[in-house]
Amino acid sequence: MTPESILGIGGASGSFMRFVYNALSMMGLFITAFTKHDRVRDKFQMETKEAPPSTIETYDFIIVGGGTAGSIVANRLSEKYKVLLLEAGGEPFPLQSVPSLAPYMMMSRKDISWMYKSVPQKYACQAMNKQKTNLSQGKGLGGSSNLGLLNYLRGSPFDFESWANLTDNPNWKYSNLLPYFRRIENYQGRWNNPMTHGFEGEVQLQTPNFTGMADRFIRAGIEMNYKMSDLNGFFTEGFDYILSPLRRGYRQTTTTAYLNTIRPRPKLDIRKYAQVEKILFHKNDPSAKPSAYGVVYARHGNLIMAVAKKEVILSAGVINSPKLLMLSGIGPQNHLHSIKIPIVKNLLGVGKNLQDHLITYLGPFMLNTTKSFLLDRDLKAETIAQFGLADGQGPLTSTGIHANAILTSSQQKMSGNLMWPDLHLTLYGMSHHATMDQEFVDMFNLEPEVADQYFKNTKGQDSFSIIISAGRPFSRGNVRLVDSNINSDPVINPKYFSDPRDTDVMMDGIYRALSLIENSVSFRVMGASLTSEPFPSCAEFEFKTKSYWACYLKYFTMSGNNLVGTCAMGVKASSGGGGGQAVVDGDLKVLGVNGLRIIDASVMPSIPVGGTLAATMVIAEKGVDIIRNYWDEVEMMSVNASRVQKMGN
Repeated sequence: MTPESILGIGGASGSFMRFVYNALSMMGLFITAFTKHDRVRDKFQMETKEAPPSTIETYDFIIVGGGTAGSIVANRLSEKYKVLLLEAGGEPFPLQSVPSLAPYMMMSRKDISWMYKSVPQKYACQAMNKQKTNLSQGKGLGGSSNLGLLNYLRGSPFDFESWANLTDNPNWKYSNLLPYFRRIENYQGRWNNPMTHGFEGEVQLQTPNFTGMADRFIRAGIEMNYKMSDLNGFFTEGFDYILSPLRRGYRQTTTTAYLNTIRPRPKLDIRKYAQVEKILFHKNDPSAKPSAYGVVYARHGNLIMAVAKKEVILSAGVINSPKLLMLSGIGPQNHLHSIKIPIVKNLLGVGKNLQDHLITYLGPFMLNTTKSFLLDRDLKAETIAQFGLADGQGPLTSTGIHANAILTSSQQKMSGNLMWPDLHLTLYGMSHHATMDQEFVDMFNLEPEVADQYFKNTKGQDSFSIIISAGRPFSRGNVRLVDSNINSDPVINPKYFSDPRDTDVMMDGIYRALSLIENSVSFRVMGASLTSEPFPSCAEFEFKTKSYWACYLKYFTMSGNNLVGTCAMGVKASSGGGGGQAVVDGDLKVLGVNGLRIIDASVMPSIPVGGTLAATMVIAEKGVDIIRNYWDEVEMMSVNASRVQKMGN
């Protein structure tokens, strides 16, 4: 069936929507064509303007990965040092900057996403194809900052107190990270507090021009005796409008914020389509620490070696950083022996401690008003003009995420931790339009038959959903290699709900969301009510009973794409790391190895509630300061030693 026949639209409106859906269906082809053109241009530049591939390139620092963290690290370090930034992908696809297109980008093509999937899950994701959830990890300059739903949340201040405890390093306390949060921000939100927010940073933060029913959601929270709070400041619980990295209505990524303005900088070389295959180590003395001195990377059919005089910095991401470590011989000895990779350093924690925000979409909640945004009805030529010609205004500035609530679960309260929230509710204010089922198939790997059955009776009607997430999950997974081939996808097992406490928190989230919608005047006057359509896999259970919701969570759950922890910070290799083995110390140095640091979300020992974008950027800013301070001290010691030698002579 066509979208028009589903919704009964015709005439000029039907023609316009037919054009829109045809364009969206061809998005993958547009991305492929753009990337092919960019790759050809990049190869031409390499052949005409760069040193021959046979030349060994020498830099102060080599950064592997130009994503969320790597772009920031490259910007800051190249102010003083000669830096090589290696990125496996290319330029961001231009339409990635349009917030409303985010759902169509998350798993569109391998050109902009690594297109990873989990292994089959035992306790969650059962309605996904082969019980595997998609794991969206950005590829190309800007990385995952190009792909997310633009929901900027730092996390609870107590999340970072936990980091300080796990690393035995007070530098990771919230009070010590706050200057870095402020450094990032060009804050234009409603909480205008200079003690909490910064106003001169590279990343412009604001509430999108369109927030749908966010005011209703927040008022309902106030009815339930919660407060409206700054969820990017000092808070315990609360509701608030979404805060997003936007500039004139367009997505602002770490590429647009940190890289584009400094590309001509003479100390910075950016190599796109550069797939690093191995980190190189000096290991002449078996009793000494191995020392990283460079990398080997493939680019446009050439194998190239680059040397770092000071350090190699991994910013390849939560999946690819541990993958590259293991391919280079750093990781669990037994695992590397099993796939015939020579051991450089036996480090048990590499690839362990994987954490993610597992989510479920609760809904749809049907409405008797036209307050939600229904694509088939509300997207018009004027809407597009409003965005493109009016400095980024209107519904296209929104990804569909409109407001947040961060709460303390009943389980957390019973344990006495009243101040440390662990439950995240998000208002998704989009109705089910004609192709919603296919979007869930593409975004999350939902079984097509399940998507069709669950969504078919709600298409074309005003509705919304609540996304529920256990903000600080207890379950821990891992990343492992299948072989020694750089082109083989790793085995990724998040082990969702392997700790039953996560199920309890998610169940609490369902009941909190239901109570919010069903018992508040704000939603009652809109006629808001949960669809009467049971989830297909759970129809055998009495609707809305505890057994039904337990089934719902087992089947209709998917990754929130906030993976962290696979190269966790900790005190030492045998402890720390959020319950696993540590991989880096509090200065982000790989344990037992010289000249190698990791700066990306993989070093988080525990996941912050809400999201990971803000925390990843702070790790990058903090990491750069750690590096600069270290080498400033080295240079000062060298100068002093030289002076002493001259005096002696």
